Amino acid sequence: MADYLDILAEFVTETECDDLSSEALDSVRNVTLDTVGAIIGGSRLSENASLARLMAQRSGPPTATIFGHGLKAEPMLATLVNATAGVALEMDEGNRFGGGHPSIHSLPGAIAVAEELGAHGQQLIESILVGYEIESRIGGATQLRKDVHPHGIWGAISTAVAVAKLRNYTRDKVRAVINLAASMSPANSWTPAFDGATIRNLYPGRSGLQGILAVYLY
Repeated sequence: MADYLDILAEFVTETECDDLSSEALDSVRNVTLDTVGAIIGGSRLSENASLARLMAQRSGPPTATIFGHGLKAEPMLATLVNATAGVALEMDEGNRFGGGHPSIHSLPGAIAVAEELGAHGQQLIESILVGYEIESRIGGATQLRKDVHPHGIWGAISTAVAVAKLRNYTRDKVRAVINLAASMSPANSWTPAFDGATIRNLYPGRSGLQGILAVYLY
């Protein structure tokens, strides 16, 4: 008998652009443009420029774009930088039914890995959509403690399933990757946000990096 993880994993593997309505496709495109715009805007802050330079310098083979700086890094580090920049101005999209900000948790990793793989546009759309939807489902079904900040909590899973989709993982592999990513989920505190500490912006960056790492670990 299939459990909820089987259902989620099957959704990831079976969803294709041909199954999507024109409204769903438009939503993915709009969310993509909105999120990339938020990333580029946040990239101009001094701390994010410093992080971009550091990650580019420390990176292995640079295959993924760091937005706003003319730099590249390997996908995990590019995702770390881009997702961190994307929340810095508080302009990234949100979904009050789905755990906060699903796009900033799914899109940076999906774009970075798609660029490395040379994936086509439909593959990218599918990966962003499944990452967004899985996070929304899990986030909407979760009740956090009051002192836990939602940024990054479901992000590792969101990124992991998006990357697994790009890599054409089977249902069983997707299920395993969800379990790995869930075990890497941070329990972030609201305190840095209340204190105005910019480390709070790193929450989705870190979860994106860990989501890609979860796929690599399988």
